[in-house]
Amino acid sequence: MNNDNEANDTNDNGDELHVRLPETERQELLRQRCKFEHERRMLLQERAQLLLERQRQLLLLEQARLLREQVEQRQPFQDDVDAEVVRAVRR
Repeated sequence: MNNDNEANDTNDNGDELHVRLPETERQELLRQRCKFEHERRMLLQERAQLLLERQRQLLLLEQARLLREQVEQRQPFQDDVDAEVVRAVRR
C-alpha cells in the first residue's frame, strides 16, 4: 500500500509532484486586477504615443505653413530681382 501512495506522489523521474491548488476567489480577483492594470497601462502608453505623433504632425504642418508664407512674401522681391537681371542683360 505504501508503494501505491509513493507512486502517486512521484513522477517518472522520482521527483515529488506539486499539484496546483485551485485559486481562491480573492486570488482570482487579484490576478484579474493585475491583468486589468497591465492592459490599462499599455493602452495609456499607446494613447500617449498616438498623441505625441499627432502633435509632431501638427508641428510639421505649422512649419510647412510658415515656410510657405515666407516663400510667398519673398516671391515678389525675387520677381523684381529677376526682372532687374533680365533688364541688365538686355542692356
